[in-house]
Amino acid sequence: MLIAASIVASFIPMVVYLFIIWKMDKYEPEPLKFVISHFLWGAFGAIIFAVLGSSAIEWLLDISFGQNYYPLLMTIITAPVLEEITKGIYFRKSYSDKRMDNITDGLVYGAAIGLGFGMTENFFYYITYGDTFSEWFGLVLIRTCFSALMHCISTGIFGAILGYLKFSTVKYKRIIITAGISLAIFIHAVWNIFVSFNSTYIFGFLFLLILICLFILMFKISLLLERRILQTELIDEMPEDIRMIVASDKRFKEGWIEEPFRKSFIKYSTMLAFRKRQLKIYRNDESLMEEIKLLREKVINLLKSKEKTE
Repeated sequence: MLIAASIVASFIPMVVYLFIIWKMDKYEPEPLKFVISHFLWGAFGAIIFAVLGSSAIEWLLDISFGQNYYPLLMTIITAPVLEEITKGIYFRKSYSDKRMDNITDGLVYGAAIGLGFGMTENFFYYITYGDTFSEWFGLVLIRTCFSALMHCISTGIFGAILGYLKFSTVKYKRIIITAGISLAIFIHAVWNIFVSFNSTYIFGFLFLLILICLFILMFKISLLLERRILQTELIDEMPEDIRMIVASDKRFKEGWIEEPFRKSFIKYSTMLAFRKRQLKIYRNDESLMEEIKLLREKVINLLKSKEKTE
């Protein structure tokens, strides 16, 4: 009964969080399969490597410092470093994939990894420390509302930095990437420090509330940047009234274009805007130019279909 309840309590909230974050990406929603692959990496791949690394380091610390010291070292230093690196290593695949092309994408994929990791970690906490119902319920409440979100935000912020760098002309990208993963480790370590002592527990909650607000703010700013890209890059591609609809929430309403064409038009026009933006950085990318040509043709054909139905 405990295991079944723990599976439900660890799985359902994380899936709900993931769905909400995925839906927040309103201009260019990421392919759900790709988002799920990040979630699964966090839930299984990152967990496995983190446990293996943790076991090896725990053995070394036991030999070096004895059992009186290494638990605190593991919590404050080793766990944040190992877990953020094992979560973040999956971005080696995402970063080279054309589907990750902006800050919002990085936030979504990073959040997915973090939530997957949080799900599995929560499950093991529930079955290990939930001796009574009240203890189990308290764990579920705290870890669902705080600990799992810490994983979501720390990896999400690292992903946002990678998403920004993907099509950026800034120098010293390796240094910025190192700073990004260091920031994720710092967030994780500060949270662990605060919740390791009864006297500082409340500061951990306040710290995470600030992080949640920061994450939401980053998401909103990223969406505003995406909206600006749509407004500027589609100027020469379609009439102004259609362009302004595509770059706003009105795109989700019916009536401005024939319903059979609406989703396709939104998809292709959004992709066209982002690919044009990318071409300004990678000016001689022939595959990018060819993709833009094909997307432009699809948008033109859909506009012609709209005119025929009027």
